[in-house]
Amino acid sequence: MVAGIIAGILVFVLNVWFMTAVAKKAVKKGDHFIDLPAQMQAPAIEDDNLPNFWISLIPMITTFILYIVVGLNILMALLAGVVLCVPCFYRQLSGWKTQCNIFTKGSMDSCGLIVVVCMLSGFGSVVAGTDAFSELVNGLTTIPGPATFKVLIAMAITVMVAGSGPAGEMAGIPMFAETFSNLGVSMNAFHRIAAFTGTCLDTLPSNSAVNIAAKLSAHSVKETYKYCFLTSVLSTSIGAIVVTILVTIFPYWP
Repeated sequence: MVAGIIAGILVFVLNVWFMTAVAKKAVKKGDHFIDLPAQMQAPAIEDDNLPNFWISLIPMITTFILYIVVGLNILMALLAGVVLCVPCFYRQLSGWKTQCNIFTKGSMDSCGLIVVVCMLSGFGSVVAGTDAFSELVNGLTTIPGPATFKVLIAMAITVMVAGSGPAGEMAGIPMFAETFSNLGVSMNAFHRIAAFTGTCLDTLPSNSAVNIAAKLSAHSVKETYKYCFLTSVLSTSIGAIVVTILVTIFPYWP
């Protein structure tokens, strides 16, 4: 916990410093916010026509209760929330025709995003299932150096190939836990390193979330990625290295 808190504070400070420096540089260059393309702008709504605050919480609260408390499948919980939006916001939706247009546009927009997610996730799954990847992973245990740094490298590569922190951890932790335990790595240290490496290489340009965010912002990955790299690759990698050093030097920290 101590190593995690120290590294977490470091990542926070680095990100604030990075983005403050970027913002100052942009202001000095004369950069400023611009309106989104017309087709992406949300229509203006008068305050008198906004839904009641408490009613607007009903779909979100319902989704949360169904998923967290009841244990319903996440897709079914989300579907229930979407269905509840119809009666909760009927006045704002202005009738059946507007609702049909919203669901039609939402369905069409989601198709492109689903294709991106499936394509990139499928690529990672295929690579992770190859013999070459297995040999690469097994070879990591033979490299010289402290076993904790082998954990860092092994988990970082797994996350990078999976293209997702949670997916990489779900694949890497069961795969490596016994191996590194036999090498003398504390499972507490293993967990802390794995948690931090799950945020290092999961946002490479091949990551589905990076591509989706760029698409939704009406910008290309090339235009936006340098900021993503600073805050979600560089700073988090430094944090993962720091937490690895700390658990190596102080293996019995809580």
